Amino acid sequence: STKQIGPVSSAHQLGKIVCDQTTASTWGYIVIFDAATTGAVTLGTTQPKEYLPLMPAAINGFVNQPPGDAFANGIVIAAVTTVPTGSSAIGTYINCSISYN
Repeated sequence: STKQIGPVSSAHQLGKIVCDQTTASTWGYIVIFDAATTGAVTLGTTQPKEYLPLMPAAINGFVNQPPGDAFANGIVIAAVTTVPTGSSAIGTYINCSISYN
């Protein structure tokens, strides 16, 4: 199933995302939305503010220079198979570390 997470529900800056999908054989993507709740995002329809490609069988990530990328409403994140408006969950589990202020 496709899971969306909303680590914050107000204005913040995204500093870092590091994810691994070390058991995957295909590409995946982390899509990042400027939204206060997961209910404000419809996967497959809502355009993400940013996305991070996840190379198969690898650790992937990005780090922004302080203060980070600004999100006015909040930060909602999902893992999908295509961008920018993918709605299918990636086929393997991923582990992510997210830093924001």
